[in-house]
Amino acid sequence: MSSPDSRRHSAGFTLVEIMVVVAIIGLLAALIVPSVSSQQLHAQNNIARADIAQIYNAAQLYRQHNRMKLPTLDQLMERDQFGEPRINGVHKEDGQLVDPWGNPYQIVPLEGLAFEVVCTGFDGEDGTDDDLVHIPRDD
Repeated sequence: MSSPDSRRHSAGFTLVEIMVVVAIIGLLAALIVPSVSSQQLHAQNNIARADIAQIYNAAQLYRQHNRMKLPTLDQLMERDQFGEPRINGVHKEDGQLVDPWGNPYQIVPLEGLAFEVVCTGFDGEDGTDDDLVHIPRDD
């Protein structure tokens, strides 16, 4: 017959040991998840900036070939006279050029011939701090 002490030293983990391991995993997850989330937002912002620059350049080329007429986003998605797409690499959803958050980009006319390409950012609202706008460089 086995003594009570021999049953006490059987193989396995105690409830306290399991709880400590679960607490450590929870702490690690709490530290890692915010870092990964901020990296995803940073990557989405970089994608949107690249898209905005590409849309701006495509709009400039369109204007040069169409008597300085400012194109719509739909016109930029059409093929040119050689059958080539006017714009490549920008995400399309339901036939629209959209940012990484699913919001359509905007081409906004300014004074004279100037214009800007706008992304409303992750909140999808125009005029907030997360908006991204292409500002052309003066070379």
